[in-house]
Amino acid sequence: MSILTPNRPSDIAPVARGTDGAPWTPVDDASHKRAQARALLRIGVIAGRETLGASWARRLIGEIFKSEVLDLAVVIAPDAQQRPASDGLFGLWSTLENRLVGARFPDPDTDFEAALGSISVMRLEQFDTIADAGLDVIIDLTAGQTLAGLVGCARYGVWFVDAVAEDGDAFGLASILSGDPATDITLFSRQVGEDMVLPLARAALNPKFIAARQAAFLREKSVALVLRELRRLQNTGEMIPADPVVPSGRRRPTTGDLARYLTGLSGEVASRAAAKVRTRLRQRPGMFCLRTTVAGLLDFSPAAAKEHVPIGNTYAADPFLWDRDGEQYCFFETKSYDTGLGHIDVGRFEAGKLVDVQTALKTGYHLSFPFLFQQGEELFMIPESCAARRIELWRCAEFPHRWEHHRTLIDDVVAADTSIAEIDGTWWMFTNMADDPFGEMNSELHLFRIDGPDFKTIEPHPLNPVVFDTRTARNAGRILFHGGQAYRPSQDNSHGTYGYGLNLMRIDRIDMTDYAETRVRHITPDFEAGLIGCHHLDMRAGRIVFDVRRK
Repeated sequence: MSILTPNRPSDIAPVARGTDGAPWTPVDDASHKRAQARALLRIGVIAGRETLGASWARRLIGEIFKSEVLDLAVVIAPDAQQRPASDGLFGLWSTLENRLVGARFPDPDTDFEAALGSISVMRLEQFDTIADAGLDVIIDLTAGQTLAGLVGCARYGVWFVDAVAEDGDAFGLASILSGDPATDITLFSRQVGEDMVLPLARAALNPKFIAARQAAFLREKSVALVLRELRRLQNTGEMIPADPVVPSGRRRPTTGDLARYLTGLSGEVASRAAAKVRTRLRQRPGMFCLRTTVAGLLDFSPAAAKEHVPIGNTYAADPFLWDRDGEQYCFFETKSYDTGLGHIDVGRFEAGKLVDVQTALKTGYHLSFPFLFQQGEELFMIPESCAARRIELWRCAEFPHRWEHHRTLIDDVVAADTSIAEIDGTWWMFTNMADDPFGEMNSELHLFRIDGPDFKTIEPHPLNPVVFDTRTARNAGRILFHGGQAYRPSQDNSHGTYGYGLNLMRIDRIDMTDYAETRVRHITPDFEAGLIGCHHLDMRAGRIVFDVRRK
């Protein structure tokens, strides 16, 4: 995404930040500017005919081709597709499953076709010619059977992702059967020397329960991982290994593996069917509801909080607090089980109870996450409007029930849970985005530097997604300042559950060269029987509000 310069600035003034300040030093962009002046990285891609027909491979090649910091120099074609074919009963089932419920995506845009039409295509065995191409990185999109001589043809080795380098369906099945709360995919660099394999980066993703869709999902997500690490390499000029790990080398699925998978699959299908029946019976399965308490941010007891149960066939989630004229209000999402759409409601607290709940903002599409900010008499909201494929800004015309659309900040984007904050004199926008066909935003945190709440410029961080982990990436509220430190509430979307847990992430570093945070608190739903989730938090004037999810 390039820098966006909206046509019309708003008249929003900066919001107030924590009175204690924050312990960061001013951002020095000198290193960032030097990185931008670096030579383009020359990239080669190994891809067979079958791979070039896959959505994820076409997207990756197209994105490299149109990048301003990467140079797609050559496609290296093996004699034949090298991916091992699935065999036995699992192979038969995999073929059937892909035909029945496999992911189907439309053809990518013209970037891929333009790439293939304007670059060289070489045979895998043409070592001398490939070596003379002056490549920095070769990306292997096949089964990882790179010929040893090819490794020395690129300055930073041959890169591959484990979810791609193995048989995808087998990888998807094995990751489901592992029972892990999240599935890791890892990017490796194969160096000169057969045993020299360096892990570069990994992403953690919430597993899907169908093996065919899991395999497709992991591959589609690998595109963002590879692109980010290529940009990091171009930005820093260094290839820094991640924590030690070896490629999985998973064995071929056995008949027993298939039997275990089919048992779990049938159970999950039955559970989802039962939830649909309960929804029709107005039993509100998976219901979110609000809870409040007065306590400290880092040590409050979620079990001691008071619950506010939504009325009707709805649930309540994503609460944000706001003070006005000596009273405290709560804006939150109310979602209808009948229509599947959410809108923004608001109530005020009276003797600890949430009363006078009314509709604040309702459109013909789903709304949630009503992030609020104000300066003087002007109050603004950035609700999640992902269903409309844009990030919208609304202005309060009459508090708290009348709002007017002020402007669109970013159009034609899959984004959710957007907030802004000033950290040590620099304004940042935090949002969760996805460019893959699945539109899965839970695992990717994207960061943008902005000029301020005027939103005259919106500049993407060069290392987006700055967090690539389903356990910590998705925003769960506004940036909170506490004790001179900034904390980002985030969701834990692992265990195959949306909104499984809640984190407090301490922001340790934020500038245009890096982003780092540390989890200092993790709240899981095991503090009370019958809960399956806890996924949003806000705090204001000593009151904490959060939501929980019931089975």
